[in-house]
Formats: sequence, C-alpha cells, structure tokens
Amino acid sequence: MSSAVAKLIGQKEPVKDQEILCSGPITFGRDPTANSFPINHPSISRKHGRIFQDGSAWSVEDLGSSNGTYLNEVRIQKVRLKDGDVVRFGDVPFKFNMARPEPPPQQLKATAPGFEPTLMMAAAEKPRVDASPPSDFEGTVFGGQAPVFFANQMQRDQAQQAAGAPRVAQADSPAPVYAPPPPPQVPNVFLLKIKAFAVIAFLFSLLAIGVIWLIYSSGKEREVKEAIRSSRAGVEDFVSNNETRVLQADVRIATFQNEVGILEKMLGEVKEKIEKFNASRKEEVDQLKTLKERVEFLIFERKLVLKVDEDDREGADRLVQEMAVNGTEDQKTIAPLAKELLRFQQFRKNFPLKPSQSQKTPERKEIDALTASLPVLKSQYEKCVNNQLVFNTHFALMAQDSIDNDEALIRLWKKYYENLDEIAKTTDADQRKALVEKLKKDYPNLDSIKNFK
Repeated sequence: MSSAVAKLIGQKEPVKDQEILCSGPITFGRDPTANSFPINHPSISRKHGRIFQDGSAWSVEDLGSSNGTYLNEVRIQKVRLKDGDVVRFGDVPFKFNMARPEPPPQQLKATAPGFEPTLMMAAAEKPRVDASPPSDFEGTVFGGQAPVFFANQMQRDQAQQAAGAPRVAQADSPAPVYAPPPPPQVPNVFLLKIKAFAVIAFLFSLLAIGVIWLIYSSGKEREVKEAIRSSRAGVEDFVSNNETRVLQADVRIATFQNEVGILEKMLGEVKEKIEKFNASRKEEVDQLKTLKERVEFLIFERKLVLKVDEDDREGADRLVQEMAVNGTEDQKTIAPLAKELLRFQQFRKNFPLKPSQSQKTPERKEIDALTASLPVLKSQYEKCVNNQLVFNTHFALMAQDSIDNDEALIRLWKKYYENLDEIAKTTDADQRKALVEKLKKDYPNLDSIKNFK
C-alpha cells in the first residue's frame, strides 16, 4: 500500500504557489541558517514554527514566535493537521495537502466480458469442375460453375427458336403495378417559429437563473466570510485584551462578572450564525463551531474563578462536573485539569501563599491529599497545554501559577507539622521551649499556637 504524500502550497507572496514536499521535519523562520525553509517577511520570527510527522499524521507547532502560528485562522501552539488545512506563520499562509498517488492500472484480462475469440479456419478446397457437360442444375453458384449453366441454357433457347417453338417461361410473375409518389410535405412555418421562440425563451430563462444565482451566491459568500471574520476578530480581540491581566480578587469579581455578560452575548451571536448557515456552508459552520466552543470555555473559566473567589465550593464542583458530562470532546479532556486546579485554588483561598500570614491551620489529611495531587496536576496540565481552548487563557495562567507556587506552599505546611511532631517528641524542657519559640516566630498569626507551651 502506498503512503500519503504531504505537501505545503504557498498562498501569498513571497511564497505564492511554492510547493514544499514534507518528507521530514521542516522549520520555518527568517534566519536562513537556522531553518529548513527560510521566509524573508517582517511578520516571521527568526525561528517561527515547524511541521513534523507525529506517528501516522502531521502536526504543526509554534516555536515561540512573536506574531504566532495559526491553523484555519485560530492561533495554536501545537496541533495535528488534516487535508485542506490552512497554516499561517505570521502573515504568510500555506495550504496543507495530503495526496495519495493513484494506483497502477490493473492489467487487462485476457478476455473482456462478452468477447468470444474468432476461430480462423482454413479455406475449403475449391470443387473440381468436371469436363463432361453438366445437367441443368449442375452449374449453380453453389458448385462454382455458373458460366456452364448459362451456356447450356443459351444453347437450348437457340434450338427452340430454330424449331419455331415458343420459349417457356421458367416462372410466372405478376405484372408490376404503378404507384405514384406521395406528394411532398410543406413544412408548417408558424409551428417552426413557435418552437424556435420556445427554445430561445428557455435558454434565456436558464441564463437569467444562472446570473441571479451567481449574484446570490456571491452575496451569500461575502455574508458568510464577514460573519466568520467578525466573530473570530471579536473572540481574538477579547482574549488578547483580557487574558494576560493579573487582577486582585475584589477587582477580579466585578470584572469577570461583566465579562461573563459580554461573552454570553457573543456566544448567542455565534449560535445564530451557525443556525443560519448550517444547511449549506459546512466548512464555515465548522469554523463557527470552533469559535463557539472557545467562547463557552472562556465563560466556564470566568465562572469557575468567580466561584473560587466567592468561596462557593459546591458551585465550583458543579461547574466542573457539568463540563465533564455535557461538554464537547475538547472540553471533556480539560475537566480533569480543572478538577485538580480547583482543589489547589480552594486551598489557597483558605490558606495564603505565606503560612506566616495565616490565622488558621489546615488539617494533616488535607496536606497529604494535596501532596498526592501535585503529580496529577502537572500531568494533566502537560496534556492540555497545547489544547487550543487552554492556549493563552486565564485558566492556563492559573494552572501554571499553581504548579509554580502551591508545591512550595504545601512544603511549608508540612514543615509546620514536622515541627509539631518534633516538639511532642522532645523531653528536655529547655529544648522544647526553644522549639516552641521558633514555631511562634515562624507562624506568628496562628491561633492554634499563640498559647502553646
């Protein structure tokens, strides 16, 4: 079986109509010495992105470029490709094509259906002509002696004429009857004119329908493209303007509540466009569905943060469970990461990053549970980091922040319980007193050790 041949076709200058066969990993960038395919364009970074084979499929990955890498006009980090995808590095687009070579034509069968071979037979030997005079019927064409027959017949006719006897006809045949030719038919000119007019009217009606359909299709095409462009621009502008901010909790609650309203309005507009174009514009509708899924995720992450800030643990758990059950396939893959992240966010809500500022103490079993969850949080984040829904969102920043800081927070609380255990084991009064004083100094706000002796 022959494998598929992958190639990229440039769609815009300076690479328009250039074809790149993908026989191995290909890197794209402005630096000609560091890339397989250098592109001299101001929107291209020195090392911009790469195409590589991932198992039996091909994938595209951004290499930390300034202007980003896009798949079908959605910014990506790393994603698999399919036939017909448009990959854009900065402002330079390529079309990805997976073409399979045509199989060799099958060998023709020896005998086609319905064909029967012709048997070539040797010619029969010509009959021998006797030297003796033939009878009346010996010289027929069947024997190949027609001249002999006619010669005998002429001799008999001459003999009968000489004897004065009339010649007897060999067969009686009726006299021919004369039939006059039919009169010529005169064409109906009026009927011909009507037929010609009908044909011309039909052709003109077809032409008019074609022109009307062309105008309608062009208008519909512009409408669909404008709908997708405006929806995509709205989502991308929202993400770029709002996802990289770091807000205090009190400011964040009011901001996210306002943004949920904006996103829900945007989601309603995208749904209306999907219903409007769903019958005839499958490719464009698929792009709108991708935008719809992204907006739904942006709404989810803001609601989740609001539930954590408002200390509504039950509501936050319900949001994650709803996404795990009713979400799309991409949303369902993010649910385990959201569940682990929610556990650490709720812990940090109750216990600050600096245990020395805390007034209450977490239970030992909670510290042990979080310690066991740290590897799970990291592995789930690695699975979802290249998901287009998570890429460059506040949710991704929250997950990365938890991985960077919560491990240290848990280590400090574990140290607190180790100090308690050491004090409990110490029998020397002076040594015990010194350990207690150190504990009070490290955790001055804890109510549980203010009166500890």
